[in-house]
Amino acid sequence: MFGWRVTVQRDATEFSTLAGASSAGFTLKGSGSATVTTPARYKRGAPYTVTVAGGSGTTTTQERAGRGRRLRIAVPLGPANKAQEYSLAAALAGGTKVYSTRVTIAPVSS
Repeated sequence: MFGWRVTVQRDATEFSTLAGASSAGFTLKGSGSATVTTPARYKRGAPYTVTVAGGSGTTTTQERAGRGRRLRIAVPLGPANKAQEYSLAAALAGGTKVYSTRVTIAPVSS
């Protein structure tokens, strides 16, 4: 998806999926945690309500778009898998676990 940046924090090599991405939010699937930087779609310095909903609960914060008109959002997914996806070690551990977190973004109404 053009302009989106996802940096995942985990040791094992595995796929993650960014889906339904728009200026109103996105869903990220995988394990570990991630930092998602949006495309330049927001008003510089304007506040936005960011709601992150996943297996560990729901949090709502207020974030401001930076000079580059982007938001930088921390996204917890779930415990990181210890073994590389599609490996024998992962299969013996019961397979790769995939968690899903939904993020919604809305301008703060004045």
